Amino acid sequence: MKKNHRKIVLIAILTLVIVLSMSFTAIAFAEATGNTAPQETPTWYLWVLLAILIILNIVIILLLLLGKKDKNDSAAATEQSAEEPENAEQPVETVEETETPEETTEETSEATAEQPVVADETEDDDLPIVLPIIDGRRSTLDRSFTARLSQSDNDVKTAYSAIKNELLSYKKIRSRTSWKFEAFYKGRNKCVILQLRGKKLNMYIALNATELAPKYHAKDVSDKARYSSVPTLIKVSGSRSLLYAKQLIKLMMNNMGVEQGKYTIANYKPKYKSTKALLDEGLIKIKASNGRFGS
Repeated sequence: MKKNHRKIVLIAILTLVIVLSMSFTAIAFAEATGNTAPQETPTWYLWVLLAILIILNIVIILLLLLGKKDKNDSAAATEQSAEEPENAEQPVETVEETETPEETTEETSEATAEQPVVADETEDDDLPIVLPIIDGRRSTLDRSFTARLSQSDNDVKTAYSAIKNELLSYKKIRSRTSWKFEAFYKGRNKCVILQLRGKKLNMYIALNATELAPKYHAKDVSDKARYSSVPTLIKVSGSRSLLYAKQLIKLMMNNMGVEQGKYTIANYKPKYKSTKALLDEGLIKIKASNGRFGS
């Protein structure tokens, strides 16, 4: 790039020298032949022409240098933009969470979700909680469904509120919250269970998983006795799966012959509460784990 600039400058200087030489030669020739009288060809005209040529040479040099600079800058930008997609195409690990096989028992799933706490546990705006040793065994925190929901992400709370509003918008549907989940009933028949697993909201619904389209990613859990009345599992973890959950609720209500009534949308998103506050309210319990202290 520097070599090209030098060539341009040298060519311009050479052109300028030639013009100057020709101009001065013309002036000298005019003076020698006596053609410099005021009534004949004036010498100031040649000087004006010379000044114009000098200015034009300077402008040409600047334009050439700026043009080369812009060209080099655009070439560099093109190379950089060509490299960016290669960086963007680098593989990203752990894009999706690995799902735990549902063939395991609910007790195993709960043990995975609730790792035993041996040391202190610190929450936002909460003091460290010292867990006691019970009969020589470690203790852990047993969180209720309400406590889990209170300390869950805003996306989980939004999905829970939307699904609960959808269910309660149908006539004669009522809900009941237990320690581990919230169930919805039509009369005495359980039609939906909402349960929290990690950062996902699980919806167990009274439909046959084998009869649903593949897009719903429905899982058959009819082999588990506690889900015999709601044998299909739908994991709600985003806006698309929330839309599918609402579609399946409508399908189930149609199968049951239940119609929607007049219903006002409510906000069922609970406020965050610290672990200490939930312990004081009895929504979290301290219980002994299976592992012994020091083992």
